[in-house]
Amino acid sequence: MPQRSLHPLVYILLMWITIVSIIQVVFIAFFFTLGQNGQSLGYRGEKPGGTNDSLVGTTLPTTAKRGMMLNFKAQKAPTAKEAIFWVAVNPNQNVISESGKELDIKKDGYYFLSLRVTLSSCEEAGGSTPSPEHTVKLKLNLKSQGKSEEKVLLEGGIDRQTNSSGQLSRVKGLYAGGKLVVTISPQTMCLNTSEAVTHLDVIFMQKH
Repeated sequence: MPQRSLHPLVYILLMWITIVSIIQVVFIAFFFTLGQNGQSLGYRGEKPGGTNDSLVGTTLPTTAKRGMMLNFKAQKAPTAKEAIFWVAVNPNQNVISESGKELDIKKDGYYFLSLRVTLSSCEEAGGSTPSPEHTVKLKLNLKSQGKSEEKVLLEGGIDRQTNSSGQLSRVKGLYAGGKLVVTISPQTMCLNTSEAVTHLDVIFMQKH
């Protein structure tokens, strides 16, 4: 007789465990769904002072869907006094000019800049041998109200073992009218123009 009286309690306990389990599953599913929706939205942030120099948050803004990638390969300059001459592999003149020592920025937006420069030993050409003293710079040249302004966006030294600057990169908000130029100091003609080791890559994303 006492054993039969336990059966209803067991059923009630099983029903309670089942209900609690269902509630937990629903709560977990709702939590992860809400989290994924929040991440997919993303947002674009502004630094204090209203400068749109970088992206804020863990995800790219939806404007990244309208972005594009541009790749530039180097050509050896006629003289050591000139900056590196770039030629676009996949040109888009609506964003950046397709070739030149100075690349014209033609559209406001976010620019992911990635640069690598490698030198070669060219003593036979009368040039200087690569050394740690060589510095590579990606500069932004601006002209406003008749005045010229120069900003260094990327900078790195040449490694003795690889003769390379390594991969230099950053994201920057840039505006139309600026010019990108890559220089090597001290000046040298010993540039390895192989696209695999010397290249300038740009990913463009619209601001709006």
